[in-house]
Amino acid sequence: MAFHINFNEITLLLLALFKFVQLDDLVGCGGFIRSNVPINYSRVEVKLFTKLGSLKYQTEGAPNNGYYLIPLYDKGEYVLRVEPPSGWSFEPSSVELTVDGSTDACSAGKDIDFTFQGFSILGKVVSQGEDVGPPGVTVQLLDSAGNVLQVDTTGEGGAYGFSRVLPGEYTVLAKHLSWDVQDPRLAVKVTEDNAVISKSPRVAGYDVSGEVESEGDPIGGVHFILASESTIQDKARPADCKHSRPPAGFVLPSGLSFHCLVTSSKEGRFAFSAVAPGSYVLLPFYKGDHMEFDMAPSQVRFSVGHGSYKFDKRFQVRGFSVGGRVGLSNKGGGIAGAQVFLDGRHAATTAKDGTFRLENMKAGQYTVEVRAEGLAFESKSFKVTPAT
Repeated sequence: MAFHINFNEITLLLLALFKFVQLDDLVGCGGFIRSNVPINYSRVEVKLFTKLGSLKYQTEGAPNNGYYLIPLYDKGEYVLRVEPPSGWSFEPSSVELTVDGSTDACSAGKDIDFTFQGFSILGKVVSQGEDVGPPGVTVQLLDSAGNVLQVDTTGEGGAYGFSRVLPGEYTVLAKHLSWDVQDPRLAVKVTEDNAVISKSPRVAGYDVSGEVESEGDPIGGVHFILASESTIQDKARPADCKHSRPPAGFVLPSGLSFHCLVTSSKEGRFAFSAVAPGSYVLLPFYKGDHMEFDMAPSQVRFSVGHGSYKFDKRFQVRGFSVGGRVGLSNKGGGIAGAQVFLDGRHAATTAKDGTFRLENMKAGQYTVEVRAEGLAFESKSFKVTPAT
């Protein structure tokens, strides 16, 4: 035998029951879950708590019209709270009650309504090649006309969200002042529930920066080589690094792969524009025709996470490495084993080809003297600076 349920009749029956039991000191708190757009009322619960937070009763909205009714057996202070699915918003979210049997809304038979405000849009901004991303990216929610409706900033992991969004078609736009955000604009449609965006804007990489000085003065022209222990494909490099190569005279330590090269400005600053998350080694280097800077530190291992990286300490030029040669003439053969003295102190011994190297030189005036068995040399004075 067939049958069907008429919720309108049930609603009237509940109201009649409420009026009847109210006479017998039983009070009912009721009202409607209201919405101007279609929602599933039965997914929305209404709960009654004591002032101390103990749950007394719970029910859900009627599927056809959102009506709810909660019986109350005792006078006292209560909190009536609407609990929708996560991401759904209602106003108010809760109502405090002081049930006295006569003057409060429940005792007076007045409706306590909860009005739907909208769904949520959820997504995240990720780092290139990663499933998570950085905090601090600005994300805007735009309507179909391009008007900004809401603005959020990504949190840890790159997550962002917009609440109180009614059904419709929208655009999400991600942007950052320093980072290159790829695929920043996404279309999203909200219908009868939260919208979770599966596609994510991507941050290609993060700026890595620092400074270099010598005795407090900035130094320009110092090369900074970014390398890593893993092989880096050209397509994974930022655009300004794809064609860069190690500087002349630089030998990359064994086990490292070259990634990118930048040079310090006259203000002593250097920066890589878009470095992907990972572990790296930074090596400072400068070599002129006859000298090379001695840098401190000579290399630094560091890791880039989901954000900008700046070296806290400035790189220091501790001195210069100056090269020379001892020979029978400018074009003649070199003299091996000759002793080189700098201001009277032994500083180097020539190699087989007569070359020598003076380490950790400071800018200044020096006297160089060479001693070799059976040979005599005139001492010479030189002024050594980073520019000579």
